[in-house]
Amino acid sequence: VRIRAEEIEDLKAFGAVLDYDPRIVQFLRVENGPGPLLESQGGEAPLLNVLSQTPGEVVVGNGITAGDPVSGRGLLAELTFRALGPLN
Repeated sequence: VRIRAEEIEDLKAFGAVLDYDPRIVQFLRVENGPGPLLESQGGEAPLLNVLSQTPGEVVVGNGITAGDPVSGRGLLAELTFRALGPLN
């Protein structure tokens, strides 16, 4: 699952809550993915992490620790899930 942002102005950090059905999929990890927006203008954003996780919900976030806020659109994070059975 890719979390993307559109029409962003002066973004320095973000948090996202994703609900899912834990009977169907299992959350595995979160990564920056190719060309993350927070690092698109030369800044450093090393804080991408799972902030909390319960069955059926994962909260992720990241922030710029060095550099200026970013504007525009792009990828914030990429979450990987595993199917626990056949998906319809």
